[in-house]
Amino acid sequence: MNIAIDARFYGLEHAGLGRYTKNLVEQLARIDQTNNYTLFILPAHKDLHIAHNFRVEVVDAPFYSFKEQVLLTKAIGVRRFDLVHFPQFVVPVFNMFTPFIVTIHDLIKHKYVGADSTTHSGFMYAIKHLAYRFVSWWAVKRSNHILVPTQFVKDDIVTWFGVKPEKISVTYEGVDSALTSFSQSEQTQNEVLSRFGVSGEYVIYVGSAYPYKRVDVLVDALTHLPENISLVLVGSRNVFYQKIEEIVRVKGLLHRVHLLGYVPDEELSFLYKHAICFVSASKEEGFGIPPLEAMGLGCPVVLSDIAVHKEVCGDGAIYVNASDLRACAQTIMRIQNDHAFRSHLIANGLEQVKKYSWNEMAQKTLSMYESISESPNRKLRGICHSREGGNPDWIPSFHRNYKLRDDAVSRKELDPKKIESS
Repeated sequence: MNIAIDARFYGLEHAGLGRYTKNLVEQLARIDQTNNYTLFILPAHKDLHIAHNFRVEVVDAPFYSFKEQVLLTKAIGVRRFDLVHFPQFVVPVFNMFTPFIVTIHDLIKHKYVGADSTTHSGFMYAIKHLAYRFVSWWAVKRSNHILVPTQFVKDDIVTWFGVKPEKISVTYEGVDSALTSFSQSEQTQNEVLSRFGVSGEYVIYVGSAYPYKRVDVLVDALTHLPENISLVLVGSRNVFYQKIEEIVRVKGLLHRVHLLGYVPDEELSFLYKHAICFVSASKEEGFGIPPLEAMGLGCPVVLSDIAVHKEVCGDGAIYVNASDLRACAQTIMRIQNDHAFRSHLIANGLEQVKKYSWNEMAQKTLSMYESISESPNRKLRGICHSREGGNPDWIPSFHRNYKLRDDAVSRKELDPKKIESS
């Protein structure tokens, strides 16, 4: 097969999506020397060499842009690909012929909307969000298959889009082995902590600072901990972390909260390993790689008691009501002071992380490539007409959370026979 992968997100600088894309490509190169791959990449990675059956093609287009739609369509159209894999929902809606798979990591942008969830102005956000809703709908409805990182996300897609469950496969993600294999001498540890201005005991959070992540709750919980304990926040600096920094300043906690920005893996491994624990108060996740990274480095994990955390982390973490700041603080103090409890959490975490493998994720993905290639009905799903004729089938479903379609049916405004779930 000739397979294309939109690998523009390749690289750790793109956070979880970058890790997913990087590991997908590298693991496919290890397990598949038969198929030929073309990677669409940004200019920064134009010299990337993966394997003899992998070639790169520069697609210099900003993420989530109209230019992206045009250039991806062109890149797909000039070559005869048997299949394209998009590791994010941004699929080219002008692609009318080439079959494709899409990975959808979450539906968070469907659930958390409004001015406080974006860096754009109100008008620009409205345009961007409308485009997101249409492109994500197109990705779900027109793809040959959908990959998701958890059963939680699969259930979400079935609920929001009315997709048949068999169209969606769960491919759990993994933890980079390199992150857990760095040598860590005491001297190096002290150098790393000193470089970041971190001293004494600390808890760590790794991730973005979007409002649904509730990083502000972690700052509030810090006020219930002893003065000698600090909070280390790791994540690329943007407007949301600037808001957190302002909250920290107003609360007079600048001496106890360290906003480190992006941290390379080797140094990140030290920060995980020597923390009291990893903490997250997030309301929503698609998977959650950082808690597993922490477990793999022997760092106890404290998480908000949401369904996806429990699905992924199982017995490897302890779960708390993130709204109960005193309970959060008490859990952290127990981990620090109760050595038997801490050791139990670490052992459970190390066992839990063994369940996840990037190699296994790539194996399942490759199997899906092959099953689509062998399918007698492998062409791109219908472009704009319902299979039973009549009006274009996207018209009734492209609104809000797509449940309006069902409302219209109940009011007898639409003929249910002309509405078919993909």
